[in-house]
Amino acid sequence: PRGSLPFVAPEAILLKQHQGGPADIWSLSIVVLEVLCCTRILERALHLEISAQGEGNRATVASDIAKHFNAEGSTSALLSEYGRPELANLLQTVTPVLQQ
Repeated sequence: PRGSLPFVAPEAILLKQHQGGPADIWSLSIVVLEVLCCTRILERALHLEISAQGEGNRATVASDIAKHFNAEGSTSALLSEYGRPELANLLQTVTPVLQQ
């Protein structure tokens, strides 16, 4: 799989599979997280070692990302801690959905 980390779906790296639809949804989700929080949110929040060009140890980065998102409420926690202050009202409305 090609692409900049963390925009490549972890399963595409770890399982060496590529399913277009789910991989595209993953990539779009990371873009939305960056819009709601800040650029390079996963690198900052998870302390991932990724170069400015989006490169790093693909297996390690994918494993770290997968571990994080397997934890219940992890997306909600990211938004709570790193969400843009000007989007606070929006984030409050989506938090209950993300905690399920």
